[in-house]
Amino acid sequence: MNWLDEKIAACPDIPRYFLGGAADEVVRLLEQLGQEQAGLARGVPDAVERLVGLMGQVNELNPFYRITMTSDGEQVTVSAAPRYEGAELDGPVRIGGTFAFPDSEEGRRAADELRRSVEFGTPVTVPAEYIQHLDVDAPAGMGGVFVGGDLSIAALQNAGEQLWLSVRVLDAQGHVVSANVFRELNRTAGTKGVVVDFIDCGGALGLTLEVDIAGGQLMMNYRYTVPDGALPASLLPGLAFFNQWRPGRRIHLFVQGSEIAPPIDFPVTSEDRLDVTYQLTRTLAELQIRSNCFFPMPASFDLETRREIEAARRLVAGETLRGEWHGIKMTMPPATLEARREEILAEAALGLSADEALYLVLDGHPMRIGTVRKRSSPAQLVSGPTTSDGEAGAGFVDLFFSPIGDPWSTTVLLP
Repeated sequence: MNWLDEKIAACPDIPRYFLGGAADEVVRLLEQLGQEQAGLARGVPDAVERLVGLMGQVNELNPFYRITMTSDGEQVTVSAAPRYEGAELDGPVRIGGTFAFPDSEEGRRAADELRRSVEFGTPVTVPAEYIQHLDVDAPAGMGGVFVGGDLSIAALQNAGEQLWLSVRVLDAQGHVVSANVFRELNRTAGTKGVVVDFIDCGGALGLTLEVDIAGGQLMMNYRYTVPDGALPASLLPGLAFFNQWRPGRRIHLFVQGSEIAPPIDFPVTSEDRLDVTYQLTRTLAELQIRSNCFFPMPASFDLETRREIEAARRLVAGETLRGEWHGIKMTMPPATLEARREEILAEAALGLSADEALYLVLDGHPMRIGTVRKRSSPAQLVSGPTTSDGEAGAGFVDLFFSPIGDPWSTTVLLP
């Protein structure tokens, strides 16, 4: 079996339509379909069943489109979708007509949306109030003149190879300071050009490329939206990339590895940058990796939480946190105090020191950052021992210390 035989076997409707006289039969059935639609408009109870039956016969004979019908009891919607990739080229549907858009905000917007649908293939619905009549030229007798009803044009879903877009940000010297890869979400095409929507690998940064082939222009729009349940690390590619879009820089676009345009200026302002968001997200990603505790990016942070995150970042980076103190309480069993009282007081006079685990808790998720060593300036006992009523429980005693001289304190993260 040769190539043509295989294609004909896969689409038996095509030879039947062109060679077996099925075209005339489709025209006759569609004429009946139009009559049944008119009957339905007059409220005939069994019109829907009869429409479904006729459409079934049309679908058996028409090789280009599959016709479907839906009804809510008051309104009937008849739709035609291509049976195979390229059917819209083999049996094109041409739509013309007369529209009356009022000179109002709504009317101008509706006219612009229809114009954009024609030029770039974007979906549109034109309300019936703006349509005087429609002239539809379609194969197999599916055309005609129509009055009344909305006009809905859906975007033609591309069935070809998925596009991959690489975007590089260049500084004034032409060096690449950031780059990201985006995969195609959907694509439409019209009389002037194409519109392609892309999303980055983290699902947060989206780009829309509008290529006006007729006018030789390219427009790019971007959007940043945090997906539900996204990990901080998954947001970093888009944030890091977006954060490098700064005044004076250019972008270089490649599709499937091939340059589609020379480097172009990308006008942005300083307000477009996300420095704080990027740094916070990066810190959380690094802390999650360090602690092996992973959870979605919290929706918001209060000021105290942000301070705790920043302190943890600085400790992990090897910094020493410095501060002041005004009082320290030590809690211990009475036996320990009795055995080590003089030693404790002597150590306090030289400066207090203690090691403890450092945890950062976000949205109820504890992350163990490590062990920190806290030291403070020399201290003196100001009161105690007194019976403890704190978390240690009964049977413990409290000692209270105050600083001697400069009240400094330091905190470091141990290796």
